[in-house]
Amino acid sequence: MFSAFRRSKIVAAVILVVSLVLIVLIWRRDQGMPVAVPIIASVITLGLGIIAGRLFGGLLANMENTRYLGYLHMELDPEKFISVYKNVPDKVRPANGEQASICRCYLSDGYWASGDFSTALRVLGDKPEKCDGVIGLYEIKRATNLLATGDFEEAGRSLEELKSAVRKTKGKKPALSANLRDNLEFLEQYRNVLTGGETNKAWLEEAFGRAQYNLRRLEIAHLLALIAVKNGDRKEAAQRLSYMKEQGGKTIFPRLADEIREKKLAQQKQK
Repeated sequence: MFSAFRRSKIVAAVILVVSLVLIVLIWRRDQGMPVAVPIIASVITLGLGIIAGRLFGGLLANMENTRYLGYLHMELDPEKFISVYKNVPDKVRPANGEQASICRCYLSDGYWASGDFSTALRVLGDKPEKCDGVIGLYEIKRATNLLATGDFEEAGRSLEELKSAVRKTKGKKPALSANLRDNLEFLEQYRNVLTGGETNKAWLEEAFGRAQYNLRRLEIAHLLALIAVKNGDRKEAAQRLSYMKEQGGKTIFPRLADEIREKKLAQQKQK
């Protein structure tokens, strides 16, 4: 993944250059010795340099990736995130297709958070073919955007694929399976809120309390606001909408809060 980030590529290149300099010094030091000695030392030095370059480059790439994701999930600034991340998926080496799919899912989140659901769906690209965990992540993002656009039939297909990914990863990667299952539960709650199905408010409130990122809390607050409006709980609806408005940053959620308020006022006037 380090090939997608400039700093990590620089680090890898610097380490390789240092390795080449060391090889030159080895040959100077070992002049007069059997030629096999500097050759073996050079091969070892070069090998260690390549390994170290990829290791430290990869570590820096992960740090950069986390920092960029923070622009979206913590700072709630989709435009800032998209501006630095939009070219990352294309820079991942073709051989690392799973990582490229993950990066496209992350980028899709940026467009979704800005309210551009059609672009969010487009940048997801083709469905991954091999890794069940990556397939699960892909279907989470696809279902999220399809539900936002009101395409419940296609969203249902994605949820079925997500259920399959949960089953397939349960024995192999229980922690991953649990995370996918948690997202599945949330998306099913989301669909039920939008379609008038049965919802589990207690589960959503518990999920809100354990959410680690600001963006996730806004997602849940949105559903709880819709449930409160549906139940006629004006006090809770006002609290949830105020949270979306005040804490939503530059995401779509302040706009959604305004839309819900306007719709609620229109309904009250009709009555």
